[in-house]
Amino acid sequence: MNISTDYLKTFVALCESKSFSETSAIVHKSQSAVSAQIAKLEQEIGVKLIHRISREFRLTEGGELLLAYAKEILGKTDELRASIRELETGTSGE
Repeated sequence: MNISTDYLKTFVALCESKSFSETSAIVHKSQSAVSAQIAKLEQEIGVKLIHRISREFRLTEGGELLLAYAKEILGKTDELRASIRELETGTSGE
């Protein structure tokens, strides 16, 4: 399974904002691009992540599980970037 961190960022933003239009502004993508990323994420994982009800949605069990892991993965990715930056600038271990 190869999951894009960009898709995970979009998914987390959607879960936190609870709005496709707000998520669109947060991730700087059109609403249709946000919807497409969520659909691709569902396809990649093979699990429905959200139940869409009109303009509202709620997470499925799979969506809840992914949300927890996505936050952890994105946090570790940020830590890795910071550590790499420290190595490049020579500030590591100071």
